[in-house]
Amino acid sequence: MENGQGTGSKLGLPPLTPEQQEALQRAKKYAMEQSIKSVLVKQTIAHQQQQLTNLQMAAVTMGFGDPLSPLQSVAAQRQRALAIMCRVYVGSIYYELGEDTIRQAFAPFGPIKSIDMSWDSVTMKHKGFAFVEYDVPEAAQLALEQMNSVMLGGRNIK
Repeated sequence: MENGQGTGSKLGLPPLTPEQQEALQRAKKYAMEQSIKSVLVKQTIAHQQQQLTNLQMAAVTMGFGDPLSPLQSVAAQRQRALAIMCRVYVGSIYYELGEDTIRQAFAPFGPIKSIDMSWDSVTMKHKGFAFVEYDVPEAAQLALEQMNSVMLGGRNIK
């Protein structure tokens, strides 16, 4: 019954060839290795979660504020990712154009939360780029797709 031998006669199957027996042994070995790796990964994750909990508790004990639960941390990361996805960089803006022109050009794609233009304190003009932040990421994506290389104020914006 060892190595798959002997079961063939009971089930009506032919015995395994030496190549098949070797392949079976390799498969068993591989399955065992994968099982061990899985256990090690689970142990590593559990250890890292324990370390995170310990660090959070130490921070509270030392007076560094309220700990963020892993759920709050994930929620904060999602919120940051959403904010990034709502922003569109607009470059190569003609220096005579103002925020109102940018707003008019980008408003058709969705509600704009803010427009941030970097200003040069010496010339009192913007530096030729802006960030348009939309309320929803879909509006930002649509603006990105539709406004790339559009002529605005005599320049192709980027």
